[in-house]
Amino acid sequence: MRGAHKIACYFSVIIVLILVGGCGGAPRFARSGGVAPTTSGVIAVGAVPTILVIDASGSMATPDAPGPRIDAAKAAARGLVDQLPDSAKFGLLTYGTGTGSSDAEQAAGCQDVRTLVPFGTLDRGRVNTQLSGLRPSGYTPISLALQRAAAVLPAAEHSAIVLVSDGEDTCGHPPCDVARQLKAQHPGLTISTVGFRTDDPASAALSCVAAATGGLFVVAGNAAQLSARLLATQDIDTANSSLSATGFGGLTIGTRAVVIRNTYSDFPLVAPSGTVTVTWRDCDYTFVDGVLEGIAPRDGGRTIDGLTRGTEVGKATELYGPPMAAASGSNGSGTVTFLADAAHSTAYRMSVSDFSNAGNNVVGTIQSIELCRCVPVVRPQPGYGAWTDEMLVITPQSLGAVKRGMSPAQAQEAAGVSVVVEDGSIEPQTAGSTPNLALLGNVEIHVAPQRISVSMHQALPISKPEIRTAQGFALGASLIELRRIYGSRLRPIASTANSSANFYTVDADGGAIIFGEMTNVYIEGKGDVSSVVSQICSGDAGLTASQCW
Repeated sequence: MRGAHKIACYFSVIIVLILVGGCGGAPRFARSGGVAPTTSGVIAVGAVPTILVIDASGSMATPDAPGPRIDAAKAAARGLVDQLPDSAKFGLLTYGTGTGSSDAEQAAGCQDVRTLVPFGTLDRGRVNTQLSGLRPSGYTPISLALQRAAAVLPAAEHSAIVLVSDGEDTCGHPPCDVARQLKAQHPGLTISTVGFRTDDPASAALSCVAAATGGLFVVAGNAAQLSARLLATQDIDTANSSLSATGFGGLTIGTRAVVIRNTYSDFPLVAPSGTVTVTWRDCDYTFVDGVLEGIAPRDGGRTIDGLTRGTEVGKATELYGPPMAAASGSNGSGTVTFLADAAHSTAYRMSVSDFSNAGNNVVGTIQSIELCRCVPVVRPQPGYGAWTDEMLVITPQSLGAVKRGMSPAQAQEAAGVSVVVEDGSIEPQTAGSTPNLALLGNVEIHVAPQRISVSMHQALPISKPEIRTAQGFALGASLIELRRIYGSRLRPIASTANSSANFYTVDADGGAIIFGEMTNVYIEGKGDVSSVVSQICSGDAGLTASQCW
């Protein structure tokens, strides 16, 4: 896990890199000093004294940046150093390089914070040499790294620590508590954090560190985003007035209007139902059934990564990957949608001039950017598919080509796999010596005359086939995604006597579909997740959870 990172644009700054993962809200005080946005939206870094602390714990060797995370951290650090003026004050710290990650090495690993380049006038050659030699291996003493970084900063001056991390502190000292203590000791200190491919608990810890010290918290999903968002920490005010992956100016996509008005009394009233767009502080906010679904700055918008009006749309592809949707309009215009945050189902929807699209190679110039819950939904056609297909659709009447009421022989022919009948339910026959578990891949399946149920098996991630409703919701997705697709049609219902799940139902396709959500669970390969819809059951109208499980 990595440390916290925060840069105050004043006089002295420490950056701790820890890889983990105009309009808007509260007014912000202007900060003088280091950086300013250019006309292209890219941050121009000024003379901000900086100490960079890079997380080199064992998890930084994970090859999903793409490539090792530590390589992405090195590249981002070099990009930052290249932008600094020759006269900048700069230092480099790291942790996690001196031990392994075994239990026997924990005591030593939790003291393993090293100064690679002492704080002083920038020496790019020395910094690059030290970066090249980093090898991740050990523990994640984030709190100690913050303390060591703060200790070299002048207490009477404005200063900053920037932390980039891919995880949580593994040494038992809550970084948020340490950040509060450091802020009390150094009122001018701010700590900004960059979470690199972080899960929910790690992101929450890093966000708390930033919030406790007035810093910036951002997440990055790949090497390009990491480089851009590390630079964003150099100008907190500009970053806070940019579209992040989940919100803007203190407002977060998915927040209810009544909650926003409790914080900002001048925010316009919003009807509790229907689609409503209101204007506040030179931004358009779109609500669906009282929930914030879209934010569109009237000046065209700027993303946390520096994309703004006039940026070539190809830069968005570099940062966010291939577009999720692209459509041409009139007079050479187009609309292109890029994934912003998968966990929150948010996307950047960009209007583009001089638009062309050949083989998903989108070309054009960005004119405006909206952050919205507008990730295109996969809407397969119901009632098709052998159970060997890549994706199956569940409706109140069928699972793929298998329909309720079929005989075992009919079901086996439609499914294309061997089936058995257990307690009146048609189930896939599990191969091997293990007794039948009704498993198809890692999904447990039961097709009974009255209902169809599918469930994630234990803590295993979903393998093929993927199970989706006709409206596009996939088994294994989050409650946020469920609400995005079904909105106010989704209703909570009573649980079953022997289940800790939360259950919701929706009327669809001439019947009912029930969803079972588990919270704070461990999924193999993903770690702890805050929400996962692990069960889907469909049947006639009036179906209850107790009839399903």
